Amino acid sequence: MNLLRILLLPVFFAGSVVTMNAQSGGLQLLGIGPEAVSLSLSESVTALPLGPSSMFTNPALLRYSEQAEVSVSHSFWLENSANSHASLSLPVRGGHLGFGVLTSGVTNIEARQTPGQTAGTFDVRYYAFSGSYSTRIAFVDLGVTASYLYEQLYQLTATGYGLNAGLHTSLLDQRVRIGLAALNLGRMSTLSETRTPLPALLKAGIWADAVQFSVDNNSQIPILISFTSDVHIPLDTDEQTEAFSGNQPWISAGTQVRFAELIDVRAAFRTGDSKRPFSLGMGLNIEELIFSYAFVPFETGFGSTHTVSLRYLFDW
Repeated sequence: MNLLRILLLPVFFAGSVVTMNAQSGGLQLLGIGPEAVSLSLSESVTALPLGPSSMFTNPALLRYSEQAEVSVSHSFWLENSANSHASLSLPVRGGHLGFGVLTSGVTNIEARQTPGQTAGTFDVRYYAFSGSYSTRIAFVDLGVTASYLYEQLYQLTATGYGLNAGLHTSLLDQRVRIGLAALNLGRMSTLSETRTPLPALLKAGIWADAVQFSVDNNSQIPILISFTSDVHIPLDTDEQTEAFSGNQPWISAGTQVRFAELIDVRAAFRTGDSKRPFSLGMGLNIEELIFSYAFVPFETGFGSTHTVSLRYLFDW
């Protein structure tokens, strides 16, 4: 047991580095935006359709993909850690189906039995394999996502499940959107002697296309300014979660400026005890292809993170 604790000390350090910034405990990949748009807007996207990635932020928004879509992203996170995501949404009779996977890992962690020379290196891995469905009843969109969770720390493994559920409605010809989502409800099996807590959250958000104008009289270059804001309420008050990042609610807010329906520029901030208080991003929309980038600096001296995402729309 002493050997196991020694081996897991660097795991705890590496894991806490990335989880404390997600504003939630447990499997850190579930508490971080799955792709670049959500990260550039500081995860204030509960009312913003993100294509198939919505299954991880508010599954009710899946139905706003009029075509089939595939989305992939990769985050160069802190230290030796990285997060990746891939998802697919398909319009079907009565609604939309979604399938996706999230992965996260910390590589080349040194294992030591005694101070001094290392006994080698190992990796820490997290996975979430998910399926989702969304539909519309009256004027409300409904959605649910179920996930199979897997974590591996050195030679230890654990499995579990997670559930996301969401609601969404729109006003003023979809210029104002309102969303509500409960994320990461579930449970993990025991890893060694304890269970890894999930970063369960209740989120309420609003998105508004606030200002639209043109830079010339011919309306050749329209500009649309939108604002978004989310309230994040942690649902897991487990002592281990509180030790990582606290369990107080916080608010995130951001803006997006779209030029000629082609280029997006984004910026956002968040309140509370956050190590990443603001974020920036951009997007490029070229017919069926949507490219996005997010830049998230940290205040803790660990540097900055970069995320790139690509969405592709197609008929099926």
